[in-house]
Amino acid sequence: MSGNPYEIPNSFSQPGAGDNSKLLGEIKAQALTSLIVGIVSIFCCGILLGPFAIYRGAKAKRLIDESGVGQEHRGMATAGFIIGIVAMVLNVIGIVLYALGIALVMANQGR
Repeated sequence: MSGNPYEIPNSFSQPGAGDNSKLLGEIKAQALTSLIVGIVSIFCCGILLGPFAIYRGAKAKRLIDESGVGQEHRGMATAGFIIGIVAMVLNVIGIVLYALGIALVMANQGR
């Protein structure tokens, strides 16, 4: 602002600017939630939190594509989406290896 107390800020002069800021806030929240949950899912409960990160990331990307608003948050949404997939796959591999280990121990125990 130029210091003029009567100057109207740009966000109020554009029609529908309030709708865009609300949508931008939702997109940012979805993308950030996807990223945080994706990172947490790598370390614990990936089989449960991974799909949640994938869902939030996909929702944020869909909102960005439909509205054209929030392009700056696309990277965060994509990162959360991909980290969620990686965490889920790693957890499934871990569960399979754990089950194989138990099966090997049970098979060798009878010898």
